[in-house]
Amino acid sequence: SFDSLVGRVATIVNGTARAGYPAQAKVANEHGQMLYVMVEPEAEGMTFQSGERVLLNKRIAGNRFAGAVNPWPDLI
Repeated sequence: SFDSLVGRVATIVNGTARAGYPAQAKVANEHGQMLYVMVEPEAEGMTFQSGERVLLNKRIAGNRFAGAVNPWPDLI
């Protein structure tokens, strides 16, 4: 399920994300399969650009998630 993606790191692949306007991102599930989801920043005024890696913090609905800048870029 999409809920299992919370806590994983996704890569923004298309567009610029801002609060209320998600961008497409790809993330691997527990089986290593790549899934495409929509991600927006959880903080107002923050943006994500293509290529940026973000931590999925919360599932909003369907395949839409709120995220934050990856706090461990050297580890994940």
